[in-house]
Amino acid sequence: MTYRGILVTGGAAGIGGAISRAFLDAGDRVVVVDQNPAATAALSRDYGDRLQVLVGDVRDDGLLEQAVRTTVEWAGRLDVAVNNAGVAGPHRPLPQFSLDEYDLIMGVNVRGIFSAMRHELPVMLAAGRGSVINMASALGLVGAPDQSIYSASKHAVVGLTRSAALDAAGSGVRINCVCPGVIESDLSRDAMAANPGLAEAWKGLHPAGRLGQATEVAQAVLWLAGDQSSFVTGTSLSVDGGYTSR
Repeated sequence: MTYRGILVTGGAAGIGGAISRAFLDAGDRVVVVDQNPAATAALSRDYGDRLQVLVGDVRDDGLLEQAVRTTVEWAGRLDVAVNNAGVAGPHRPLPQFSLDEYDLIMGVNVRGIFSAMRHELPVMLAAGRGSVINMASALGLVGAPDQSIYSASKHAVVGLTRSAALDAAGSGVRINCVCPGVIESDLSRDAMAANPGLAEAWKGLHPAGRLGQATEVAQAVLWLAGDQSSFVTGTSLSVDGGYTSR
């Protein structure tokens, strides 16, 4: 068997789409969970029978249980789980957030990853192997104005990752997270088009002098998924053009 069984949440577009495509291009079998039917359809057209898609929201614990089961039954194994699905939410001071907005951001970004790991880890631990990669953010390592809830959710992802990695240490299962800076995507391009000066402001946050690319994050994920990173667990890998080193 030359392929791996891969599960990617939020895996149809943006960073998640780049991650799914990188694994598929490597010859792996990939199960994608995403709530965007158009994006999942485009991915299916490109990769056909090497891809399985489940459309839905990662706040649905039953969907995540089904996704893990589908990966094991269809691919024959669960080698890598990339818990990528997330939402950013609005940018505004903390008192201006509603409880509903808080519940959405924390529900997708934190509960979604917790629920996914709750189903992924027993399978991997029983097999004695596996790599879990959670998607955090540069704002899981530092704060930022007007992004208190998003930053809190990504700090939580870092904490979940570090503590779960210690739980699994020595089992053959590694758990890490990736912390991207601002990544060029459809959403960021739309925001820059609507707000003159935003592109330069965002670039100025990164000592590298540019925004990141989704493919650069995908390559970091591939490294964490592979044997080259076999001594790496519990880490928060920054892919942020120096953002958190300022």
